[in-house]
Amino acid sequence: MVDVSGNRPPLTSDNAEHTLDHPGLPLPRRIFAVAVLLMMIVALVGGANAVAIGLPRISAELAIPAADAIWLQNAYQIVVIVAILPCATLGERIGHRLVFRLGLASMVAGSGLVLVWPQFMPLIGSRMLQGLGAALVMSVSPAILRDIYPSSRLGLAISINAVGVAVSAALGPIAGSLILEAAPWQALFGLFMPVSLLGLAMSALLPTDEKICRAFDLRGALLNGLVAGAGMGAMSIAERYPSLALVLLIAAVAAGIALVLHVRRVTTPFLPLDLLLKRGLGFAYLASTLNFAINAMTVISLPFLLIESFGMGIISAGRMMAFWSVAVAGSVVATGLLSDRFPAEPLCLFGAAAVATGLALLTGATFIWPTELSAIGIVVAGIGFGSFQAANNRILIAAAPRHRRAVAGGLQAMVREVGNGLGFGIAGLSFAFWRGHEPEGTLALALAMAVSAVMLNITRLSDPPMRRW
Repeated sequence: MVDVSGNRPPLTSDNAEHTLDHPGLPLPRRIFAVAVLLMMIVALVGGANAVAIGLPRISAELAIPAADAIWLQNAYQIVVIVAILPCATLGERIGHRLVFRLGLASMVAGSGLVLVWPQFMPLIGSRMLQGLGAALVMSVSPAILRDIYPSSRLGLAISINAVGVAVSAALGPIAGSLILEAAPWQALFGLFMPVSLLGLAMSALLPTDEKICRAFDLRGALLNGLVAGAGMGAMSIAERYPSLALVLLIAAVAAGIALVLHVRRVTTPFLPLDLLLKRGLGFAYLASTLNFAINAMTVISLPFLLIESFGMGIISAGRMMAFWSVAVAGSVVATGLLSDRFPAEPLCLFGAAAVATGLALLTGATFIWPTELSAIGIVVAGIGFGSFQAANNRILIAAAPRHRRAVAGGLQAMVREVGNGLGFGIAGLSFAFWRGHEPEGTLALALAMAVSAVMLNITRLSDPPMRRW
């Protein structure tokens, strides 16, 4: 057991070079460990996309507005954002593999509750339990990924991982649409339970890891929870309860200021502020947040756009949504391998520009040209999203020193989920504002954010390439 209760060494080129010596798991155990992570991805991503395509059906059968149905995503995201860094710290103390197992078990339990108690408020509670399971799993997955592969093959690792995400994202809406044709919407939540159970059974093949004695920063965790919970809550209720939303927003800002001041005073902070403030990493985290927000707004809008605005059947809509994921799968392989040979920042810029171009094509299909051309926009945006994430994740995973891989991985996962939560929150506000044109207005807003993401990635080109850190 390692004691790191004192000051941690700073992120230096010496530390970065030292991480290159890690050999990863031997074959064939590495293959089975990767399979377990891919099962987790299928359960998380496939399940989330299956639920997304079912939101119009759930909204209609439970007789709730579309803006309320989005709470099924918001409740999940709020819990993930609040819990993910505490779960990363827990992984350091009790081991990544055990936390991973607890997460899969919580996801299975949450899915089971939906099947036996399908009313709206219990459904929100079960989604929160699923969010806790997702936080446990995602908080330690980057650290586990880093332990599975040799450090020199991180680009390949990210490619395989991202392909799993893309295939699962494609599988989710297709499987979900088939389920909705033949079964009640409740079956969506049990769709990937067998995969979670199999992953749980095989999790003993994951790498073991040293446990670290680190004092838990309870005050930091509580402040972080207040920032995330109050901020997301304010966005979710702003249209219906503006006064309460303003109070929550003020509380979130005050808690955020208090969190930054607190982090600067403690030796082992809950939030790794030094990683966030390092220029290259800070830009990477900010760009990731913005890109995932755009992705969430797009994914939440597409089912409503295709089914309600374009009049597609559920099977056709699922097939169209799968185009996005197939495009992501193809682009992450190429970009992940390229990121092992070339600086990641130009690849990130290419991805951001493709996302903006694709959303421009998709938005034009809703207002100007034939809707059949929307498939082109979906594919181009998917290529951009996959390219950006493969290159940007190469920066986030490789740049932090190895002894801080757990907290860096937790921060990476939290930033991703903050982006998702921000996107869902903005989508909820947009849906409430654009009555009658909810998906079209939300996609136009996502396009404006994509243009700002391109500007941010142009700024990143002035930073030194990642491999020189």
